[in-house]
Amino acid sequence: MTGFFPENTAYALCRISQSKHNLHSDEENYISKASEKRRREFVAGRQCAKLACNLLGSPTEKILRNPDRSPIWPENIVGSISHSNHVSGAIVSYNQYYAGLGLDIEKNHPLKDSVIEYFTNPEEYRYIKKSGYDYLGPLFFSAKESVYKCISQALNIKLNFSDISINIDDQNTYSVVFKKHEIKNVNFIGRYKVKKFHIYSLAATTIC
Repeated sequence: MTGFFPENTAYALCRISQSKHNLHSDEENYISKASEKRRREFVAGRQCAKLACNLLGSPTEKILRNPDRSPIWPENIVGSISHSNHVSGAIVSYNQYYAGLGLDIEKNHPLKDSVIEYFTNPEEYRYIKKSGYDYLGPLFFSAKESVYKCISQALNIKLNFSDISINIDDQNTYSVVFKKHEIKNVNFIGRYKVKKFHIYSLAATTIC
């Protein structure tokens, strides 16, 4: 993942099937009635998040969550957790460096046209279909998920798919046009990695 994670961040990735972590009792309450699959995903996410916090130099025993299910990070920490069916990951930093972080992991597999139409605007849809690359469907979805997490954390603005227009380049980076909300004085970083089985996207913001 060279060049993917920006400076002044700490991160952790793990295979969900290999995750072994004892949750704090307060975290257990969130998944007391969850399926085994959901439990494994949650455990792996918390394992990655705590390891990332430890690597950053701010260890924590538990990571609770807000009513919208977003993580409650330790004081002065911003971060993001994500998982696919097989991989989980987390990224954290101090809020002196970033106002918000968003990480998303998706399976790298073709999506139906009807699914792609749901989360793209007409211009994005034409770009994806014209390219002929199957990975662009899940990449656009992943990038929008990362931006949603990042902007929600940084500015407390909840975005919809239609509020964001993604522009992909060939350097494993992407840019964003915010169509609905007037978002000013924000420096934005958008990065992605396309692997054989998974697609990773990252969004990070600093406030000018």
